[in-house]
Amino acid sequence: MFTQTLTLTNEKEIELKVDRDLELRGWDQPGVEVSVPRESDLTVKTVDEKLIIESFSNLKISVPQVMQIRIRKVEGDADIQDLTGLLTILGIGGDLDLDSTGETRIDAIGGDLDANKTAALDVTAVGGDAAVKHVPGAVKITNVGGDLDAESLGSLQLITVGGDCNVRKIEGEFSVANVGGDLNGADLAAQISAITVGGDLNLRIKQGGVKAMAGGDQVVSLNSLTGEPIHLSAGGDVNLHLPIQASAKMHISSGGRDILMRVGGWNERVEMFTFDFTLGEGTTPIQITAGGDVMVTDSSAETRKGSSTFEFGGVKVDVDAISQTVQDVVERASRSAEIASREVEERIQAAMRRVEEQNRRRGIRVGFDGFPGASPVPPVAPVATPPSTPPQGTVGRVSDEERKMILQMLQDHRITADEAIHLLDTLEGKNQ
Repeated sequence: MFTQTLTLTNEKEIELKVDRDLELRGWDQPGVEVSVPRESDLTVKTVDEKLIIESFSNLKISVPQVMQIRIRKVEGDADIQDLTGLLTILGIGGDLDLDSTGETRIDAIGGDLDANKTAALDVTAVGGDAAVKHVPGAVKITNVGGDLDAESLGSLQLITVGGDCNVRKIEGEFSVANVGGDLNGADLAAQISAITVGGDLNLRIKQGGVKAMAGGDQVVSLNSLTGEPIHLSAGGDVNLHLPIQASAKMHISSGGRDILMRVGGWNERVEMFTFDFTLGEGTTPIQITAGGDVMVTDSSAETRKGSSTFEFGGVKVDVDAISQTVQDVVERASRSAEIASREVEERIQAAMRRVEEQNRRRGIRVGFDGFPGASPVPPVAPVATPPSTPPQGTVGRVSDEERKMILQMLQDHRITADEAIHLLDTLEGKNQ
């Protein structure tokens, strides 16, 4: 290992070019210390108040913390810590780890990015995953090829995230132009704008408005309403949770024709495509468009009288919420079964009327109870039938008792609706 100490005079910036891995540390010494495997791996020169260091192998370097650093290229990975001056990176071929750095600007990272305690961060492209935490200033990332995890940031602006996006504790504005996977956000304090998600969206917002669109389902919880508009669009279901005594004017569209309102003392299901509803003075405009169902809730005592929870495997389970969900499913299934049963009964009754009409035309009188009348029927003169026409089968008769039996079997789920119709056709003689 070859180590060299360099004395700085008028240099205001250090420029680095590394053919393999880089380890860069800031220290409280006035000079620069560099280490490379061999002396021949290192070149050093000064041009226009700039110290230029090039390594043809791995490079370990310690520089004054306040020094401005410009990294032209690192072919491998880079680990950078304890800098307060401006850090500019043009290209990292592998992964980049940042810890306790000043304002940082990055053009391209081929691998993953892990940034912690950076003053501010501006990144054009990350080929892999990105994790950014504890940045008091603004964070802007134009493109992330994989997943993004962000926590405790001053603000966050994302253009494209190819995978999933998980964010927590964003104090300022948060915007995402496009997320290919799911987006989960919690403790979001300000305006949420221009969010487009290919998968599901789950947001918990302290205050402010939100404009979001998701290809899957949406679950959005608002701690307070400030009058800023709320616009939610989803290809699936939308679940919006509002604060108690919210003041909002809502316009809701549901492709599933199922809008459940458990808010402001309401506990009603509205089976409509569109529904307009006003809470309080209607201060905050809320527009919801869902391809599936919509549910709007709050935590008011009128709509939720207490909560029962228990711990299971370290996870808190809300019994009331589960029970209510099961009840909703049962109610919807019961309504569907009732509709199907009525449709089958109507078809059976229509078929019976057709049979009676056919019998009447053939001169057979059928009594009200489904049995032939007591009066004899005069014989009908035979009608010659062409040889090519097959003989007609005997017309069946369906009694009230048989019809009730079919309906009972359908209600007991012993047969399906199609099987009920087939059975009726058989009794009528159509399947002979």
